[in-house]
Amino acid sequence: IMNADGSGARQLTANAGENILPCVTGDGRHIVFASNRGDLQTYQIWRMNMDGGSPVQLTNSETGARGPACSPDGKTVFYAA
Repeated sequence: IMNADGSGARQLTANAGENILPCVTGDGRHIVFASNRGDLQTYQIWRMNMDGGSPVQLTNSETGARGPACSPDGKTVFYAA
């Protein structure tokens, strides 16, 4: 995350695995993304606060999950499994 002018950049996600395809929930409270941080092979959907805190794994599929998309109201996350 960073300021609009590019200053103040800082990483929000853990340095484990890849964290890809972020989207912000419609209410602006959370960032949803795909990550393979668990086993470095299978991507799952995760959610964290806007400051990077309180990460929560939302899916636990053997085949993985990708492409999260956040609904405008911030209550639903769509993804491909």
